[in-house]
Amino acid sequence: MGVPPWPASGMVAIGLLWGSVVETSDLARIAMNRILALLGVTLTVMYLCFLWFLIGGRVGGLATLELNAVGDFFAGVFGPVAILWLVLGFFQQGYELRQNNQALALQAAELKNSVEQQKDLVEVTRAQLQMEFDAIRASSERRANEIRPFFVAEGGGGSHSGTDHELSFSIRNLGHKVTRVEFKFSEEFKALERKLYVLDSGEAAEFSIAFSGSGEGIASWAKIVYIDADYNTHAAVFEFSVEPVSYARPHPRLKVMLKGDG
Repeated sequence: MGVPPWPASGMVAIGLLWGSVVETSDLARIAMNRILALLGVTLTVMYLCFLWFLIGGRVGGLATLELNAVGDFFAGVFGPVAILWLVLGFFQQGYELRQNNQALALQAAELKNSVEQQKDLVEVTRAQLQMEFDAIRASSERRANEIRPFFVAEGGGGSHSGTDHELSFSIRNLGHKVTRVEFKFSEEFKALERKLYVLDSGEAAEFSIAFSGSGEGIASWAKIVYIDADYNTHAAVFEFSVEPVSYARPHPRLKVMLKGDG
């Protein structure tokens, strides 16, 4: 089973978009740094020219000043330049922080979209697996029905001589052929047990029970153990009982019913 291609293509598209945004952000940051640096250099040069215009003719007097006075002079002269570059650095950092925040927001959106796409992919995969599972289960059920035997009980009549009776019945397979068939009975009817290597469709196994009297209270079960065409073992259970002699029924009758098949 193939995995739908659209989530992968969506991830590629997001990756390309992210790379484009990162590249654009880097170019914008470089441009801003150049602008701030150019502005700083320009203002510094202009300030130094203005300063030279003011005190250029008195620079030679610095040699007559004491060292602490010279230090105060340079601190006063270059203090504005230092403040200028400090302010420019502050603006530069603020701009980079905003760029980083935007990049982080875009990355968070990308991760969110990726998670949503992965959820959709999981749902699609789960639905496809469920469809495959349902198809396999339906195929298994169809196969099981195709190879299932169908056992029915048929009365075979009987013979009666005074109080002695012999009642017959058969179990016929109207479904698929089965093999290694075992007919098992309760302890009092164990003599009826037999084994057949094959019980084909339409074939039957015949049994008869003999007893004396009215037949009242005679009841038992028969269990059929077999192997189907896929070599799985199953069993079916029949219950049979004798309906005793009554005013409306001069001879006992055998009643056989299927109770379980699996």
